[in-house]
Amino acid sequence: MAKDNHEVPDTLNKGPLNQVPWSGFAGLVFALSAIIIVLLVFQKLPLDREGGLNVLLYTAPIAAFLTGTFFWWLLITRTKRITIQKGIWVGMLIGLLSHLFAWYFALLVFYVLTVRNVIGTQIHSLQQYLFIGMINSLTSIFIVGWITVPGGGLIGGIMAYLQGKKWTTEVSKGISRTRKRVLFILIIAIVLFLTTCIHSDGPYRGKVVELETGKPIEGAVIAADWLITIFAHIEILCDLRETVTDKNGEFELPRGWCINHPLAKMDKPYVVVFKPGFLGFPPLGANQEERRYYMPTWGNERYFEDRKSNNVIKLGRPKTIQEKQFTLQNAEWPFTHKEALAKLPTLLKLTNEENKNLGFNIRGSRKGGAK
Repeated sequence: MAKDNHEVPDTLNKGPLNQVPWSGFAGLVFALSAIIIVLLVFQKLPLDREGGLNVLLYTAPIAAFLTGTFFWWLLITRTKRITIQKGIWVGMLIGLLSHLFAWYFALLVFYVLTVRNVIGTQIHSLQQYLFIGMINSLTSIFIVGWITVPGGGLIGGIMAYLQGKKWTTEVSKGISRTRKRVLFILIIAIVLFLTTCIHSDGPYRGKVVELETGKPIEGAVIAADWLITIFAHIEILCDLRETVTDKNGEFELPRGWCINHPLAKMDKPYVVVFKPGFLGFPPLGANQEERRYYMPTWGNERYFEDRKSNNVIKLGRPKTIQEKQFTLQNAEWPFTHKEALAKLPTLLKLTNEENKNLGFNIRGSRKGGAK
């Protein structure tokens, strides 16, 4: 009686059509999850949305709905046999196959509308259509399959549990307890898996002082971004953080973290230190000699390599307008995208003060002079 694998008696289930709405409901749940995942991917990856990839915003949910509805009906509802374990496997299968159908739907749109696809060629034959679809599907599985496959398993397990409770008029306590245990184990397994997808680095502490006098610099902004690298060549923004030095010139840059591919490697942060009226960090110069001219300790000390790094930043004073301009450019160019402008308000405020002083445009505003 404690088994979780049971067949539905005909006396309790009045035909398969009685359970068909559950298949459609499962498809809707998978479609909603696909919408969330695609929006997150489009936000994090520098995709060419104007080049046609925005069609995935529509084809991915459609593919998830059709795939979810069909395979849930075929492997769960139609068989009249349901277990949480089976629901997990079917959900993982749906999370995997949705990539394939989403890309083939997208490429069909490209073909019908004769839109150039992501690799810069047009589809001229069925063989090319099948080949490009397979390559793009495998690529998307490598990049986001770590979310869709276990996520599909989680959805499938929960759906199996809910549908199983409604499948018969009576569910024994033993079966109910078994289902709850399996569901609990599933959730724990997903949580443990997700911990391998959490990447973090920091925090970093240090001090910012004047190069000439050694006096602390208060109000300097320390801004950083972390990238993660997937499969050695795919770089994705992980996190953005900033902090400001106190009256003693001291700072603590918060820990950067994100959830991403379990095989991703988190890079060390790229850090900028900026305050109007001072030269910034990293120092100006195209080579080691020029940078040491502006920061004599450059190359001799370790900066932002680990939590024990001696992050004493010594900023000199600019002597020319050109040095002010180069310092401003060095502080701005890594953080020009919308996410940086939103998450680094202090850096934006201080660089805009310098832009105004130099007669340049104000970032994040349509006002201002010529660049």
